[in-house]
Amino acid sequence: MCNPLVRAKSLSSLGDLPGINPVASDLVVGVKLKDFGEAGMNHRFIIPSLLLVSFALLGQAQSQVFNRNLLVGSWKVNWEKSKLEHPGAASQIGSLYRQYSDYGDGFMLHTMIAVDATERHAQIVVIAAVKYDGKEYPTYAGKRLASVLSTGKQPGETVAFKVLDAYMMEWTDRTYGKLNATGTVALSRDSKTMTDTTRDFNPEGKQVSINVFVYEKQ
Repeated sequence: MCNPLVRAKSLSSLGDLPGINPVASDLVVGVKLKDFGEAGMNHRFIIPSLLLVSFALLGQAQSQVFNRNLLVGSWKVNWEKSKLEHPGAASQIGSLYRQYSDYGDGFMLHTMIAVDATERHAQIVVIAAVKYDGKEYPTYAGKRLASVLSTGKQPGETVAFKVLDAYMMEWTDRTYGKLNATGTVALSRDSKTMTDTTRDFNPEGKQVSINVFVYEKQ
């Protein structure tokens, strides 16, 4: 994600298992023959115990899965329901649209488009192909996209998504590793509304604004 107010303003001026918890692994180490007596083992006790520990470890390995199917499609911002620190910015942008497509192999294609008030001119605010795995992926917008297409040079701007639960993710924008913005994107249970809460930071790392964008599925 990104702050569309910042990106749009710029455009208008021509965007195998995981490590096992050591405490849990100690449980496995602790299941030794001597714990059940040298004369023999009570298999009815040992086997269920091992199974319980195994299931606990598998539970740790499972990560949260975001309900990406609910995100797929087109979304339009509702300025009346959104909460901006500078409401006048909405009239300068016009309409904001987000498009999400399943790109295959775990990737989702994110596209944000700004349409002016006359609805005759549109600009790509940001486009990115990402996975929801906490890793950083490049984002492209405006002149950066043109530069990539003409020179092949990769941009310094990235975004990373971390899944919080089936309906919410946390995202982080960086430029050459430096924090630009963070936020959350949350889907309503009926998948009709998406709320993107954006927090912007200055070069010193201090939060300077917070905006809430409410989108409705089209």
